[in-house]
Formats: sequence, structure tokens, C-alpha cells
Amino acid sequence: MTEVLAVLTSISDQLDALIEALPSQTSVLESRDVDDITRLIEERSRVIESMVEVSERVPGLLGSSEDDPAVRAMVHALDGKLQTVLEADRKAETLMSELTRDLGGQLRQANTTLVARDVYKPTATAQPSARFSDREG
Repeated sequence: MTEVLAVLTSISDQLDALIEALPSQTSVLESRDVDDITRLIEERSRVIESMVEVSERVPGLLGSSEDDPAVRAMVHALDGKLQTVLEADRKAETLMSELTRDLGGQLRQANTTLVARDVYKPTATAQPSARFSDREG
């Protein structure tokens, strides 16, 4: 039974780390800094992968411990923490969608500007025309 509590405590600690990082997660996303967002995603991925590895052991350990009040309390606490993280992730996903749309608009605008600017460049194949010519030829 102490093994199941140790595993659940490990998951709880990892969820706490994700919850503590939520305010900085929002500010990183709002900063629109691609490098910072990439680092944030990589860090979260590592924590989540670690949590998944640990949580794979839970179903086998819970079978005999489901009636233990300490285990039930820990599972209930984990559910609340998980809901907090999931809600924040839904908000972050919405923000990321908005940022992606904004970035797409900026890229389209930049492309339009480049195309418009290229119209005014002389083409390499065009022959320069004579500025002055006489009537004879």
C-alpha cells in the first residue's frame, strides 16, 4: 500500500510543478517568442512523459488499495489538480490558436508586401530602352 501512495505522491508532485508553472506559461505564450514557447513545450512534454511512465503502474497498484481512505483522498486530490492543469491547457490552446491565426495574417501581409515590392523591380531579361533616339533610327 505504501507503494501506491508513493506513486500517487510522485504524480501529485509533478502536477504541482505544472500548476506552479501556469502563470509563466501564459506570459510565455502571450510574449509570442517562438524560442520561449518551444522551450516551454519541451519542458512540459518531459514532465508529462515522466508522469505517464509513473502512472502506468497505478492501475495494478490500485486494485487492492481502492478502499483505503488515504488512497481515495490522494486520488481525489489528483483529480482536482489534473482538472486545474487541463483547464489551463484548454485556455492555452485557445491562446495558441489565436496566436497562430495572428501569425498567419502577418505572414500573408508580409507576402503581399513582398509581391507588391517585386512588381516595381526591373526584370533581368528586359532590354534597356534607349532614352533618346533620332528620327532616322
